[in-house]
Amino acid sequence: MPRSTIVCGILVGGLCVAAQAQSRLGGYVKFYHHNRFEGTSEMARTGTRLQLTAQQSFAQKAALFGSLDFDVNETEGRGQFFRHRGASVEVYPVELYVDLYSPYADVRLGKQFIFWGKAEWINPTDNINPWDYANMSAEIEDYRLPVTAARLDLYLGPTTLELVTVPVFLPHRIPGLEERELQIPNGPTVVWKSPQLPPARLSQAELAVRLMGRVAGADLSLSYYRGHDHSPSYRKAFWFSASQSRIELAPFFPSLNVIGGDLQKVFGQWGIRAEGAYFRTEDRDGRDVLLPNPHATVVTGLDYTPSEQLGLTLQLSLDRRFRYVESWERAQRETLGLEGAPPRNTYALSGRFRWKPADYWDSQTIFVWNRPTGDRFVLAFVSHQPVDALSLTIGGVFFGGPSDTPFGRMRDQDRLFLEVKASF
Repeated sequence: MPRSTIVCGILVGGLCVAAQAQSRLGGYVKFYHHNRFEGTSEMARTGTRLQLTAQQSFAQKAALFGSLDFDVNETEGRGQFFRHRGASVEVYPVELYVDLYSPYADVRLGKQFIFWGKAEWINPTDNINPWDYANMSAEIEDYRLPVTAARLDLYLGPTTLELVTVPVFLPHRIPGLEERELQIPNGPTVVWKSPQLPPARLSQAELAVRLMGRVAGADLSLSYYRGHDHSPSYRKAFWFSASQSRIELAPFFPSLNVIGGDLQKVFGQWGIRAEGAYFRTEDRDGRDVLLPNPHATVVTGLDYTPSEQLGLTLQLSLDRRFRYVESWERAQRETLGLEGAPPRNTYALSGRFRWKPADYWDSQTIFVWNRPTGDRFVLAFVSHQPVDALSLTIGGVFFGGPSDTPFGRMRDQDRLFLEVKASF
């Protein structure tokens, strides 16, 4: 029997025992269908998920929480379906942690979500939980990946000091990172190898520190993150001659140091958000065109909430590369068979529009548009609750832009989705 099945069985048993002790078993059953636009309405995913959630507290000194997913996805198992008459089945913990409380500090150990930053969707300080670009839909647990971490909150009077460590690195889940090759016309064959994760050693563990407080009615924080870039960079694994034959590029996840801060203040129906960070990458002198240059990202935005039915958020962000010479970058990339060079400055506009036209109806539209690269992303959905504990959601995810940009390389992931969820 596979080890993962045994572990999941133990987790299920533990959750049920904990739930029976407190009668706190909950969860949901969700049917979902994601239909991609690639080709002739290619069916991407159709499945059913059962999530069991249980929690138990111990005299306000400790608590256990666990949520476990049983996901049966027939489309993912399509390649095997006609041979083995089955579908792919995944059983995995979404969150599973223990909390320890005291008047001066709280500790959380286990698989968990840790979100940093005050801005929406573009968060330069939010570097702990990676994204799941393959499963984006209406619920955050579908597009962010929890990490196994230790988190300590120290209460120092009016301020809180948060310490986090993630022993084992987890990258973004990005479609199309499998090994592939491309023959450039009148040029070499470029081969992208399978990504290599950082070694699972204590010296490679992610560390993060955040100091939070409140000044003049505004929420402020300063943070530091030391870890790895969740998006892959590339190094030359094999190179005969750019003009002759073959170039092999090996994806890896370079180390990263991030110093940042954020701010949020509300004035009645209006709110201000600001967030920024400096990224110290491995390309310290800007001479490696396969690595991101050191750069800084700043996001500022306004919220407007005129009523409970309507909410608007609009943000502008700027990313600026340092130690950067565009002509040199372009020349070096051409020797590798790559075209163009990234711009020094990248502007982005992002926003969220939320409208509740009536009771039990909700809709949201989120967008990100990068300028001057032109890559973009839109997530839109409508939800309806015909009765308590039952919701229906229909929406779409759309990517666009040049193929070498973050959103542009996922253009074939455009899709519509339908979800029917019953909670208990």
